[in-house]
Amino acid sequence: MATRQGFSEKSKMATITITPDEALVDEKVVINVTGLEKHQLVTLHASLTHDKKTFASCASYVADDTGTVSSERDTSVQGTYTGVEPMGLFWSMVPTRGQRRGTRLSQKNISVPLEVKISVYGGHWTLDHLSEQQNMATMAETRCLRWYKNKSVTAHPVKVGRIRGTLFLPPGGRSLPGVIDLFGAIGGLVEYRAALLASRGFVTLALAFMGYDDLPDVPPSDLGYFQEAVDWLSCQPRVQSGGVGVIGVSKGGEIGLTMAAYIPKVKAVVNINGPTFYMLPSVRHADDKRYEDVDVDLTLVQYVEDCVVLRGTHYTFIETHFFVLKIWNGDAKVLSVIGGDDQCLDTVIHQRLLDKMPSNKKSNMEILKYPGAGHLIEPPYMPLCRSSYNNTMMSIFMWGGEPKSHAIAQEDSWKRIQEFFHKHLQTGNEQTVVIQSKL
Repeated sequence: MATRQGFSEKSKMATITITPDEALVDEKVVINVTGLEKHQLVTLHASLTHDKKTFASCASYVADDTGTVSSERDTSVQGTYTGVEPMGLFWSMVPTRGQRRGTRLSQKNISVPLEVKISVYGGHWTLDHLSEQQNMATMAETRCLRWYKNKSVTAHPVKVGRIRGTLFLPPGGRSLPGVIDLFGAIGGLVEYRAALLASRGFVTLALAFMGYDDLPDVPPSDLGYFQEAVDWLSCQPRVQSGGVGVIGVSKGGEIGLTMAAYIPKVKAVVNINGPTFYMLPSVRHADDKRYEDVDVDLTLVQYVEDCVVLRGTHYTFIETHFFVLKIWNGDAKVLSVIGGDDQCLDTVIHQRLLDKMPSNKKSNMEILKYPGAGHLIEPPYMPLCRSSYNNTMMSIFMWGGEPKSHAIAQEDSWKRIQEFFHKHLQTGNEQTVVIQSKL
C-alpha cells in the first residue's frame, strides 16, 4: 500500500492511502485521507501525464468527526464531479490548461501503467484555481498505478500472411474464448482494450486493418482479410472450439456486423456505436455489391464548440432508402452498445436494424442504450473523450457524452460485454476463467 505524508497548515499529520495502489484500470480503488482536523475542508486533486499529455480532476470534501475523508463514503460538494463517486477522480479527468484542443487519453504502450498522482490541499478549490496556484503546498500526496494488462498476460506480435496485430494470452494452459478486437478509422494498432480483455480471461487478437506496418491507409475492400484473421485465431491451441467473438467500436463495429453476416465462425459480436450500414469506404462480402457506400451529406454537417458533428448527416439516406447489414444471414449473436448522446451517428439506426430483422432472428440482437453517453464508450473509469482530433479527417470531431452518464455506461457495458462473450462463446464443460486482480 502506497502512502505519502505531509503537514497541514495546523502542522497536523495527514496521510493518503489508496487501496489497492496498483490495479487494472477497470478495478475500483478506495481513497482515504486521515489525520485531518474535525470537519476540515479539503480538496483532493488527481493528475497524470501520459504521452506528453496532462489530465487532472478535483473534488472538495468535508472531513468527518474523526478527521477522515473516504472516497467510498463521502460526498464531493464541488469539483469535476459531485456526490458519492468512489472513482470520480479517475473518470472526471479533463485535459489541463495549455493542452491542444481535442486531446484524448489513449494508452499506446500497454507495457507501462498510467501513473496517477493524488494530492490533498486544505480548503475548497476549483481545478482552475489549483492550476493557477502552482506553488500551493500539499498536505499529503501519493501515487497509484493503473494497468491495462495483467503482468501474467503475454503479448505476441502477429505477422502471419496478411494479418497484422498482437495476440494476448492469459496465463495457464486452458482453452478460453477467442475474441478479435477492432477499432475505428483512426487506423494503426490499438491494443489496450484487447490487453484488458485478456486480463479478464479471453484469448484476444488486437487486429489492425489500416495504417499500420505494411497495411494500406484505407480499410480492405472485402472481408478476405478478416476471414483470414478469424481462421487463424480459431486454430490457436488456447482458443475454444465452436467459433470466436468480435468487438468493434465505430468503423470496427460496422466491420464486426459484416463479419457476423458472412463469416460462420463468428458467433458473437459487440458493436459499440458502429454503423449498421456500409459507410464509405466499406468492407464488403463479395456477394453483397448491390448497395452503394453511404457518405456524409456535407450540407447537413453542423458545428458545436467548433467541432464537427456528423450526427444527422445520414438523415436523408435513413429516411428514404434505408438498408441495413443483413446480420441475420448468419447465426451470430449481436450486442449493440449505444450512446444516447452519440454525436457521430444517429442512434435510431440500431432500432431500424432490429426492426428489419426476420421475426425468427430478432432474438439474436440485444440493444443496450445509455442516455447521456457519447460515441467513444471505453473500459470503466477512463475519462470521457467528448471531442478529439481525427488524423484521417484532419478535424476535431464531436463525439458527445456527459461525464457522469458516460461513466455509468462504461462501467455497466464492460460487465455486460464480458458476460455476453462468456455466454455465447463458452463451450462444453469449460469454466469461466477470471485472473486474480493482484498484479
